[in-house]
Amino acid sequence: MHTNWQRAMLESPVFDPIRYHEQIKLAETSDPFPRAFNPHYEDDVEYFAVSTATGTDMSTGKGMMALFAFHDDIENEYIQPETIVVESSSGNTGPEMQKIAQRLGIPMHLFLRDTMPPVKFDRARILRDQNVKIHLGGVVDARAMGKRPGFHL
Repeated sequence: MHTNWQRAMLESPVFDPIRYHEQIKLAETSDPFPRAFNPHYEDDVEYFAVSTATGTDMSTGKGMMALFAFHDDIENEYIQPETIVVESSSGNTGPEMQKIAQRLGIPMHLFLRDTMPPVKFDRARILRDQNVKIHLGGVVDARAMGKRPGFHL
């Protein structure tokens, strides 16, 4: 039996891609590349372009992973109204989780390695708000925070 908070969170439009998954394609391929753009055409090799996550605002499969992480952890009561989510990221899944936390109003601490490419760090930094804090650090730092009462890793 879900609490009122769980029910409200799980019914959020944020989770529509999970509810309506049959309308989403996680990968879509193009028609084969024209002969002029295919250096292995003579060997009967076909090249295709691949795009991801059509039918949703998720830009990558990492977005769907992040969505399921929040959904399942709310459903299983790991995330509750007072919980602060902690995540360590190399810059792909973390910002996707950051967007979901913001849309749900769930506080989050995101740990990013200082060795990550600047473009990935900038993406997370630009997305931050009063609900999401960005820290330089790694998995060890995130795990230490995640073990504290009221936090969830």
